[in-house]
Amino acid sequence: MWMHANRRRAASRRAAGVTFAVAIAGASACASVERLPDFDPASASLFETDRPIATLDLYHGAGGARWRPTARTYRFEKLDTTGVSPGMEVEDAAGLRWDVKLGPEARTEVVAARLLWAAGYHQPPTHYVAEWTLEGGPSPGAQPPARFRPEIPGWKNEGNWSWSDNPFADTRELRALYVMMALLNNWDLKTAQNVVYSRERETPRLLFVVRDVGASFGRSGWFDHTKDDVAGFEREPFLRGVDGDRVSLHFRTGYRREPRLDDDLRVGDVAWICERLARLRTEQYRDAFRAGGYARPEADRFVARLEAKVQEGLALGSRR
Repeated sequence: MWMHANRRRAASRRAAGVTFAVAIAGASACASVERLPDFDPASASLFETDRPIATLDLYHGAGGARWRPTARTYRFEKLDTTGVSPGMEVEDAAGLRWDVKLGPEARTEVVAARLLWAAGYHQPPTHYVAEWTLEGGPSPGAQPPARFRPEIPGWKNEGNWSWSDNPFADTRELRALYVMMALLNNWDLKTAQNVVYSRERETPRLLFVVRDVGASFGRSGWFDHTKDDVAGFEREPFLRGVDGDRVSLHFRTGYRREPRLDDDLRVGDVAWICERLARLRTEQYRDAFRAGGYARPEADRFVARLEAKVQEGLALGSRR
């Protein structure tokens, strides 16, 4: 069973620590729960307020050019069988290990991660590599385009965090993160996608990240969802309705077990995250899609729909 903490329980855990749910193997699997060591909540961070949004480099994204893969050949280490998209772990000549994802999410994840990072949410570096070669493994030789994510020295994956049980319950930043998922139409919201990174000798020490965000830029829904589908992304509405200070979204996740945070969404949550995204210039949006390997005509359709959704959120805020 998933752990669903109410607000009072979540608030008390902010003082004593937090329990994380372990990743599930699939949508129909029953989740086991592992209690990680308690920590000082002051060391945990979901969001960085001071990010200079209007000047960010969305082509290189989080980490900048430093973590961009430059090798043409990588040595096979092992297959990654944990997700729907095929993947593997590889190593470059310098000994740096990379998590590699193939398939349609290779493009969408790179773009979605950049927009989350631009808004202020923590993200690891991700890059799209159109041409590369594999040494060893089940299929050596030339490989299809892929998403590359480095294993940064000093960063440790501590486990998974739940949307309903975390140190940020009932905060604007957490509710706005859900709005971000709706802006991107990232319908794959399950605990297995949420990672806590601990960092050596860095502040804040613990980063709470929604990491695998490739199920984006399509049509959301429980059964008929798509990804990397510009027509579906263009057609889906953003806001469903407003009742006083409460907002409902058209967005629906692909897993009913995970909580729908839009039950508590407020006008200010939507307006706040849209105001941050409105600071991005059209060229920055285009840079994010260029980094994901999109041709300009298709990228411009995605960008136009994103900017329209942001403007819709801003207009909602102006009604207060």
